[in-house]
Amino acid sequence: MKVLFDAYWWADGPPSGRNVVRSIVKSWSHEFRADDLTIAVPAKYAEQTREELALEDVSNVDVLGTRVPLHAGLSLVPRPGFDALVAQNFASQLPGRKTLNAVFVHDFIFLDHPEWFTRRERAYLAPMRAMATRADLVFTSSLAEKARIERYVGATRTVAVGLASPLLVDPPSPESPQESFDDPFILAVGRLNVRKNLDRLIGALDSFGVLNSHRLVVVGERDGAASTTEWRSKNVSWLGYVSDGELVRLYKNASLFVFPSLDEGFGLPLVEAMNAGCVIAASDIPAFRELTDEATFFDPNDEESIARGVQAALASSRHASPQRWGWKDTVAVMRKEIESA
Repeated sequence: MKVLFDAYWWADGPPSGRNVVRSIVKSWSHEFRADDLTIAVPAKYAEQTREELALEDVSNVDVLGTRVPLHAGLSLVPRPGFDALVAQNFASQLPGRKTLNAVFVHDFIFLDHPEWFTRRERAYLAPMRAMATRADLVFTSSLAEKARIERYVGATRTVAVGLASPLLVDPPSPESPQESFDDPFILAVGRLNVRKNLDRLIGALDSFGVLNSHRLVVVGERDGAASTTEWRSKNVSWLGYVSDGELVRLYKNASLFVFPSLDEGFGLPLVEAMNAGCVIAASDIPAFRELTDEATFFDPNDEESIARGVQAALASSRHASPQRWGWKDTVAVMRKEIESA
């Protein structure tokens, strides 16, 4: 099978999108060695991507450099000669007459809750819905997100394929941010925007005294429509970006992982926390319920519920079990669906 992957985010992009495309391609190349894979990356990253794949002895993946200036623009470039094309978010509009046109849609949250996104983000994401209706096959991460997408794309076949933790992580640096924390800490991970609900989380932990006994450590960079309040507390630490290795160390040393998002299509940090054996408190939303039954769930819209959930989780010391689903399962489902479409 000859498959072309939109890998615009391979070297530089949103962390979740970058992890997903890299893990899918590398796992596919390992599980189905007879397949000929091609990844389309921005031209400026083409040579370093070839070198990376060569170092990892990945021989069945070709790299195609593209000079399209915007990710969405890849959908307008004709790509004949492949059995299937797998795009990211923006389905191809010119896939080739005999090419199966598939797209991995991360989520349609922006359609349900446009108020959580900036005007620029809404304008950028707006074509996704119409483009998806022209695809032969829509992949997504969870059954919860599948249900949402089906409300917007009608008869287009939509399949939940699951996700897993990134295949590879960077090694921890000699000086990890965790080493400076002498007191117990609660960890929150994710891009800093209004959907991540950090204002309400911090308000809850502050109002109900949790910050008296535990520091809150926040990992993630500001993104999109941000929270309105800048919290500056002696017991809240904002680390920004950390390496994958440092993040693993933080997961393993945290007293609790908390995920207070208002909505998610999947929630990779929750899977990462599960695989690290964290004690978990998380929003009671469909995607999270789908991933685990070993978390303490709370109402993300209610500060008291958040605080009580965090306190109950800390008291229970119930550590989550690792996720059983892996990337080999994800790519097996994707390939089977492409074959049978």
